[in-house]
Amino acid sequence: MAFNYQFQTKLPPDALHYTKINWYYVVARKIYYSLQTPHSYCDDCVSSVDVSKVNHVITADLKFPAHQFWKNRRLKQAKEEAQAEIEQYRLQREKEFKAKEEAALGSHGSSTTEVEKETQEKMMVLNSNFQKNREEVLTTLLNLVCDIKPEIHMNYRING
Repeated sequence: MAFNYQFQTKLPPDALHYTKINWYYVVARKIYYSLQTPHSYCDDCVSSVDVSKVNHVITADLKFPAHQFWKNRRLKQAKEEAQAEIEQYRLQREKEFKAKEEAALGSHGSSTTEVEKETQEKMMVLNSNFQKNREEVLTTLLNLVCDIKPEIHMNYRING
């Protein structure tokens, strides 16, 4: 593949009026080239340079021109900005929802705390009763299991 490069050698009178705006991606060599072109709003720059020569400096098999590159970059940036804005809006709405939920269920929230408090009190009473009666229950259970008294069951019939 043959490349035909033509570069602008004549610099403008005031280099501050020029910016790099045309980017091209050359497929074969994967090299980025930039050209200095005049601003459209500066009369001195537009009149001092032959714009037709500057705009078409690189002629080669190009993947995409500068406007497509910047358009894609701007679309990606806009998508990221939109995602950030959506996330911020979602967080704001969640905060508002939580505030409304707390306001609406304020009495419900106090009843749940009351139920939890009563449950804790009952658990403490059960634990204290368990600790108090533990030894008595264990001794009774061990006596029933270990003290064996052989007796004939009252429903047992010997003759029939």
